Amino acid sequence: MILVILAIPNMQTFACTGFFAIRGDDAFVGNNEDYYSTTQTKIFVKPPEGKKYGRLFFGFYSPEQHYGFGNFNPQGGMNEQGLFFDCFATPPLPVKESENKIEFDDHPLEILLGECATVEDVVAKFNNYNLGFMKKFQIFIADKTGQSAIIEGDKIVRKSGWYQVVTSFYHSNPSLGGYPCKRYETALNILENSKGISIEQFKKILVKTHVENIKYNSRIIETLYSNIYDLRKGLVYVYYRHDFDNEIIINLKNEFIKGKRFYNLQSLFDK
Repeated sequence: MILVILAIPNMQTFACTGFFAIRGDDAFVGNNEDYYSTTQTKIFVKPPEGKKYGRLFFGFYSPEQHYGFGNFNPQGGMNEQGLFFDCFATPPLPVKESENKIEFDDHPLEILLGECATVEDVVAKFNNYNLGFMKKFQIFIADKTGQSAIIEGDKIVRKSGWYQVVTSFYHSNPSLGGYPCKRYETALNILENSKGISIEQFKKILVKTHVENIKYNSRIIETLYSNIYDLRKGLVYVYYRHDFDNEIIINLKNEFIKGKRFYNLQSLFDK
């Protein structure tokens, strides 16, 4: 199960962008998801069940089976408590400090959104498990209380101010690769020079950090989808294949009412 949790390729080519900020009553996250242009993008909705929170995942179709998700490979999402996560490819780095701890008995990302309400919940929960499967990626998490952090495997990098930006290098050790990063600097510069935050401002960052028509092994890499999460209102602003003129707003409460579903992201924009 661990071997097929996340199929994340070379981080230099498939480098996504994520950023979180809190100001006043607003707590927003933005992210660009970059991958092969032929990839089928999906949404997986899981309403509240038992003690599990309602959760919505964005991800890719995968020919491989992913424990608890079938042919869906989750990449990011949010739950009804206003907890967000997204995954970022990184240079290989063995995770050693947790190697003697127990293995996950469910998909780690299902546990993250299904059982945790805050960043602190995630940190406490993941501290119980072997994180050896994270040697080629890191997880960015944020919540509506205003906390955010990057789980690097052995290290946790917490937000130190009112915002945090993540791409595909280790903040604890940038020399391992992926830094300096133009996308990181672009997002950082806009946030550093802002007095407040807004959906339009976050959209501007997504526009300036998206990628398209990058050739890699005879294939094309592009930003497949972009999201702005309003963690306090439970809304997700979605943009498909870097078309920022067309916007769909997903209300988590409405999605959960419709029941458990798995559908193509493109279908939202076909309408």
